[in-house]
Amino acid sequence: TAYSRSVTGGASINLTAPATAVGGLKNFSSWSGCTSSTSRTINITMPSSNTTCTANYVFATFTLNVNSWSLSDGIGITGLTITSTTGHGGTTAYSRSVTGGASINLTAPATAVGGLKNFSSWSGCTSSTSRTINITMPSSNTTCTANYTL
Repeated sequence: TAYSRSVTGGASINLTAPATAVGGLKNFSSWSGCTSSTSRTINITMPSSNTTCTANYVFATFTLNVNSWSLSDGIGITGLTITSTTGHGGTTAYSRSVTGGASINLTAPATAVGGLKNFSSWSGCTSSTSRTINITMPSSNTTCTANYTL
């Protein structure tokens, strides 16, 4: 949020930046302009001319966990390849560091365990019976589970 104040030269000023911004999608990283600091709270002495202090923020990253599960047996399925057009694929069970707000595309295979189990649904991050899901990474860690049945 931009604002300005009239301050007498030589005055001591304390500024504290919020830890997060944009609904938690960005984290405070540093101050620039009037000083260079990674501390959220700064104390500056006002110079005899106008000055600008800028609180800088970076997108926060969160953990995306991807699992596969056998609903009929109640056990995890490991070694299942989940594909992704957005770079979030892998072999279950796996995790990725993802920027909050990023688009995620995941596709589960039609069958698992040598064709003995059939894809049923996604759960956790979304509820869908489509093998391909598209979600937006929330501003928290999340888990997507591909479920299979006999």
